[in-house]
Amino acid sequence: QQQQQQQQQQQVVPIRQHYIPFAAIRSMSPEAFVQLLRQQLGAAGVVAGINYRFGYRAAGDSAMLQQLCAAAELPIRVVELVGAAEPGAVGVVSSSKIREMLSTCRIEAARKSLGRLYRLVAAIQLPLLQQQQQQQQQQHVWPGTADHTSSSWQQHSVHQ
Repeated sequence: QQQQQQQQQQQVVPIRQHYIPFAAIRSMSPEAFVQLLRQQLGAAGVVAGINYRFGYRAAGDSAMLQQLCAAAELPIRVVELVGAAEPGAVGVVSSSKIREMLSTCRIEAARKSLGRLYRLVAAIQLPLLQQQQQQQQQQHVWPGTADHTSSSWQQHSVHQ
C-alpha cells in the first residue's frame, strides 16, 4: 500500500505557473514564441484551442503551432472549443468572455461557464506584505498602547 502511494506521488507532476507581461511577448514571431516556451520556460507540452492565435499580429494559428512544436520536439494537443459547463451558461467559453464577466462583477456567470469557481493566482512581494501587516497592526492599536503590536495584544488577550 505504502509503495503504491509512493509510486503515485512520483508520477504527479507539480504545476508550475509563469507570468510573462504581454508587452514582453507581443512583438514576438510565432517561431520565437515557441522557442520561449521550449527553452526559457521549459514547457513539457502545449495545449491550445482550435482557434488559438499567437505571435505578432496573430500571425500564428493552431496549425502553425502544431508544426512549430513538432519541429521543437514539444508535445502539443489542439482541442475543440469548450461549451459552457452548466445549464444556464451560454455559448462557447473563452478567456476573453471570462475576463469580461469578471471585470463586470458577473462572478456567478463566470463560475457557470467554467464549471468551477474562478481562482486568482497572485505573487505578493514580501516587503509589500510586511507593509500591509504593519498598517493593519497600527489600525488595531488601543489608545495608550502605541508600543504594542496586534500580535502582542492577541497574546495578551489569550492569557486573560
